[in-house]
Amino acid sequence: MYSSTDKKVKSLRQDLHVNSLDRISSITETKDGKLWLLYQNGFLQEYDINLNKIIFSSTVIQNLNKVNNPFNLFVDTDGDIWLWALNNGVFLYHPQVNSVTQFNENSLPSRLNSNLVSQVVQDNKGLIWVATDHGGVNLINKKDNFSTSYLLNDPKDPRSLSQNSITEMYKDDNGIIWLGTYKQGVNYLNSNIVLFPLYRHQESNVKSLPYDDVNRFVEDESGNLWIGTNGGGLIFFDRKQNTFKRYLHDPNNKNSLSNNVIVSMCIDHENILWIGTYFGGLNSFDGKKFRHYRQSGNDSSSLANDNVWEIFEDREQNLWIGTLGGGLDLFDRKTSRFKHNQYKGQLKDPLPSNYISSILQDKKGKLWVGSSGGIAIFEKNKATPIFYQDSNDKNSLSNNNVICIFEDSKGRIWVGTREGLNLFNDQTKEFQTFTTSEGLPDNMILNILEDDHQTLWLSTPNGLCNAIPKQNKSGLVFSVISYDETNNLQNREFNDNAALKTRTGELI
Repeated sequence: MYSSTDKKVKSLRQDLHVNSLDRISSITETKDGKLWLLYQNGFLQEYDINLNKIIFSSTVIQNLNKVNNPFNLFVDTDGDIWLWALNNGVFLYHPQVNSVTQFNENSLPSRLNSNLVSQVVQDNKGLIWVATDHGGVNLINKKDNFSTSYLLNDPKDPRSLSQNSITEMYKDDNGIIWLGTYKQGVNYLNSNIVLFPLYRHQESNVKSLPYDDVNRFVEDESGNLWIGTNGGGLIFFDRKQNTFKRYLHDPNNKNSLSNNVIVSMCIDHENILWIGTYFGGLNSFDGKKFRHYRQSGNDSSSLANDNVWEIFEDREQNLWIGTLGGGLDLFDRKTSRFKHNQYKGQLKDPLPSNYISSILQDKKGKLWVGSSGGIAIFEKNKATPIFYQDSNDKNSLSNNNVICIFEDSKGRIWVGTREGLNLFNDQTKEFQTFTTSEGLPDNMILNILEDDHQTLWLSTPNGLCNAIPKQNKSGLVFSVISYDETNNLQNREFNDNAALKTRTGELI
């Protein structure tokens, strides 16, 4: 019995002008309603479904005279055809000019690291993914003169490919690319997930970041970064050359760094780098040698304490030194002497604690000093500071242990403590507190930055979050987006005060 389906098959064969001996090895439908057909003998055809006819044919693949004709094809967003067989690499066919380019282990400048191709897809950014056996994934960038990069297994990186032998590859409707490996399970890459560029130490790469545990950053006038580490000394990061230079303590060199544990840094108006250390006192660095300032029990005008947690130069070019245990020092550059717990020449002992954690000068000129005992605010022409502490009132500071103080582009003062984020209301002199109840990943706020879109970035012991402030009838509220290891963060826990916004708007 002759069915309607048989009639359709016969009609399609007639439309394609093929006989029963011509076998189709691969077929792909494009978004504009076309079918590309690849025959075993290398013959290519394009079939218009709506017009019900062949609109293009080519024998160029047949004429390549390769041992194995390609039997798989993929059509990219430019309408170019990618074809591959078992061991010939991959061919790129341009229908408009009827030309073929081959990519394999010997092709230059775009070279595959394996001729054994298993699949080809294109990601949402336009990169061509060529999955191989023993060569991982080869990424071909058509927009960059077909430059090629590689995704490979790195035994020391758990986030790299689990194996270099890719048997299957598939891009789903959400743009996620799935990779099936020979013996190491399934991998996937979700390009929709925000991935932060991460610099970290790699033992096999001498050009990588020399030391991973980072405490502080400052940026010089050329846009380079000075990085203070927790035991790895001082690192200079040349952003243009993408190179690192390291400075370490040398007990035999009095002009070297005094201690490898750096907890604070500041570049002053004379481009001198000031470095605060843990149990190593204060250093100044002019690019050639390190000068040391230490606490001396016999000298009342020496540094108050060798643990220098904060260094800050105000708009009057005063250099303030916050110590852990010795309170606040004002450094006199002319005499190289330190004045203890003084402000505007007034000899006082006004601070709620001698453990100084943060210093800020706001737009009005007020000096905010955060400590383990709350906040002291110094104003011009006022000898007595204003104190803000936790009084168990819901509108007081949420916790006396202040970690960071930040002023945003609108002049609002934010205070990060061990028990929440605090917003200061200058009219009522009260604080509004935000915690995990408002969507923050943790109550301990380690750093506060603001991006060029006037949204806040908060680092915590439980990840990084972007807090987007919005005003409603009840006051300020947050929309919070949290980030963790899935976004290529080093892990969820950050270091106190290890954050910086560069002149170009990058958040480090």
